[in-house]
Amino acid sequence: MLFSTSNYGWDKLENSRKAKELYLVKEKFPELYEKYKAKSGACDADLMPIPRIGGMRPVSPTEGSPISIEDMLKMEPRDVLAYLNDPSRWKIDKKKGSFFHTPEEDLGATFENVVQQRLNDYAELSTGELIKLKPIFLKRYFHGAWNALREKQVKEESLVKILQRANNVIVEKKDNEDYEGVYSSIIYVVEGIFEDEELRKKLVKSEGELIWKTIEPLSKYKDKRYETDRDEDPHQKSINCVSGKAFTLVVRFGLSYKNENSKTYEKEWSGKIRSVLDYVVNNVKDARVISVLGVWFPQLHWLEKKRIETNLDKIFDISDNKAWDIVWGTYMSWGRAYKDVFNLLVERGKYEYAVEKIESGIYRKHDKNPDEGLVEHLMIGYFNEWIEFDGNLLKKFFEKAKAKLRSKAARFLTTGFKSVNEEGGERKEKAARRMKEYWEKRLEAIRDKPEDNKDEAIEFTGWVEDSLLEPKETLELLEQTLDLSGGKFGEMRDVEEFVGQICELGKGNELVALRCLKKSTADENMRMPWARYEGRLIEFLEQISELSNDYENVKEILSEAVEAADLYGRLQPDKFRKIWEKLNCRQRDITGIN
Repeated sequence: MLFSTSNYGWDKLENSRKAKELYLVKEKFPELYEKYKAKSGACDADLMPIPRIGGMRPVSPTEGSPISIEDMLKMEPRDVLAYLNDPSRWKIDKKKGSFFHTPEEDLGATFENVVQQRLNDYAELSTGELIKLKPIFLKRYFHGAWNALREKQVKEESLVKILQRANNVIVEKKDNEDYEGVYSSIIYVVEGIFEDEELRKKLVKSEGELIWKTIEPLSKYKDKRYETDRDEDPHQKSINCVSGKAFTLVVRFGLSYKNENSKTYEKEWSGKIRSVLDYVVNNVKDARVISVLGVWFPQLHWLEKKRIETNLDKIFDISDNKAWDIVWGTYMSWGRAYKDVFNLLVERGKYEYAVEKIESGIYRKHDKNPDEGLVEHLMIGYFNEWIEFDGNLLKKFFEKAKAKLRSKAARFLTTGFKSVNEEGGERKEKAARRMKEYWEKRLEAIRDKPEDNKDEAIEFTGWVEDSLLEPKETLELLEQTLDLSGGKFGEMRDVEEFVGQICELGKGNELVALRCLKKSTADENMRMPWARYEGRLIEFLEQISELSNDYENVKEILSEAVEAADLYGRLQPDKFRKIWEKLNCRQRDITGIN
């Protein structure tokens, strides 16, 4: 009975499917359609295909424009302005366009495209003519200029005229919030100049005053668009912020000038840069703007060292969690650690305060967790001898940080090994001493609570790659590490490379290498067919099988090798039988045991 009911239900579904497939051609196959419809128990309405509403298709941003790009290109620039200013001349086709755009917006996109293609002609228009345009079209004018600049379709003299028009618009409209989109497009043009190194050097030198008059007032503009307290990365939010981007350009402007001519910078521009800096530090609370202080802090310190150091407690304000989150969090997320700045912030207690606040939940969303950024800064400081392992800062860090952050510290330190190894010399010797100290002392701490710190121990297994220590030292510390990690070496570790590195370091250090290899069999990755480590390991075991009878500790080495081959043979049964037999035979020969 149970099977009968199930089959009956399945038959109905199958007949319904066939009837639906025949619905659109039921006039051609009426008998067949009616047969399956009757068996399905459905009516025509049930079998009718569901109409698709709002099917997706590509829509051009100019599709709803009352005039085509081609037709507008044929018109003189002044005639285009007259057309844009007279809506009575627009013939709107309501069947065209995007659901998201108005015909006016699509017309603006058409205008932008035309300006881009004929920017050198449109640069000749006066401010008086341009200012009559609605903001929606004026924004498109400057956006078209930016596109032409990116495509290198603009003459330098035309670009200067565009900047002059931009400056005049800013003077004329000031804080008019209707022009915020216009100002945003103007900023794109200036950013475009700074993205072209050759053009930046030339124009900052020849047209510095004009660029400054454009970006300085916009750095003090009070943005209304996208003003939100949502949980977003403050620096990412500044992308849509006129004053945030303008303040960034003020910093870049100062850096460009000081790099090219420090004397001219000190004489002509330092005071102006300080004025904007003081304004932001003392008057601005907008996260989109003050986050720039964090992103560019090292560069600002180089640019205006005395002013930055004087205002340091205002910039990194520990009395205000929100302000601290924005500026320090952004610095940790986006900024880099440099010696002078690092030492200054250590001296003034900022890193110590950040360590005290580890995992306190005071940070909002950042591109990178500020606590993780702090770990990187501290490890860079230790690696480069700016702070000591037994100093207060790292002591507090290890007391405060949980296993996840301490694990990151061990993992992050390895990113400096390769370059220092390649450099060699005294720097490598110093770094090796510090890395040995770090590894040994952290293992001592892990031994106190091995279960709580297993993840950190696992990260130290990665130190075999590009190790700065001598091979024997590396392997001895690795053996201790594997004891504490339970033989685990991490899910993300490249098994083939891990085994290969042990084998490489094991030349002349066979005993300790074999003990490390044996302990590593506890890691589940060793039994995976994709691990592909067997070739390198068998090669290493082959070399051991051919050691001479008078090789130091050869009997003990062969005994360890036989055990290792047996353990790996249990993980990969089809791979290690021959080498096990060879090692076993060699061991019997040298020990005289039958």
